[in-house]
Amino acid sequence: ETEKLRLFTSSPSPYQLPSSLIFLSLLLLLQKLAQICYTRALALSFAKERDTKYGGKLLSAFALCPGSVKTDMSSQRGSKTPEEGADTAVWLSLVPPAVAAKSGLFYGEREVIDF
Repeated sequence: ETEKLRLFTSSPSPYQLPSSLIFLSLLLLLQKLAQICYTRALALSFAKERDTKYGGKLLSAFALCPGSVKTDMSSQRGSKTPEEGADTAVWLSLVPPAVAAKSGLFYGEREVIDF
């Protein structure tokens, strides 16, 4: 079986913040955009150098949004438990190679989010 390496990037959702912190929300939104762009760049790099640098291994990079999770970071205001927030990351780590080959996409709730 082909060896797999999957990389995930995630960050807090700007929607978890109160409206009084609009500047911080904007920064988090820009950070999320940078994260998605970086993930796509990694995916392109992995695909380009798969045979030469990585010995033909299937390498995938995914960006994901866990949603609004009840944690200290969100002051327990989220709608999901940490386990529910981790669901997409766990799912992506276990998907078959056909899905893993679609590297560079942004996911939430086990579905691709167009950005």
